[in-house]
Order: sequence, then C-alpha cells, then structure tokens
Amino acid sequence: MTRRYGWTKDVLINNIENRAFEKYLTNQTNFDDTVPEKYRLQAKLAVKDEYNFDFLEVGIEHSEAELEAAIIKNVRTFLIEMGGWG
Repeated sequence: MTRRYGWTKDVLINNIENRAFEKYLTNQTNFDDTVPEKYRLQAKLAVKDEYNFDFLEVGIEHSEAELEAAIIKNVRTFLIEMGGWG
C-alpha cells in the first residue's frame, strides 16, 4: 500500500497503529460480482460506515482552512478513502 499510494513513513506507522489493514479487510464486499456496474460505487459507499482521515495529519483541534489544505495536499488519498478510487 505504501508503494501503491505513496504513503510517507509517518502515514504508514499511523496506519499500522490504527490497524487500517483490518478495517480495509472488513470493508471487502462481493459487489463487483453481484451489483450492476452503475450501482457499485453507490453500494460500496452505502455500507462504508467508518472513515479514517489520519493520513491528513491534522490535530484533533484544527481549523476548516487547515482541514481544507490537508485534503488538497492529500487529494488522491482522500478520494480513495471516501470511495475506493484508485
């Protein structure tokens, strides 16, 4: 995943500590085989109930501007987290 998504060392450590791989595995579905293509993304988003934005590396208390800047800096990872793009 580090090579695929270009994670930094800090992001990798954070994902290991937060057991992101286990969360990723529990998010697996059979939608690719069972749901018509035009509804797959919508179905995946409907069952995804937990998002991990630790890769943004903003503190617990942050401004909207700080959050926006972090999302823009990490837009690819953000989009992947929101909907499995990539």
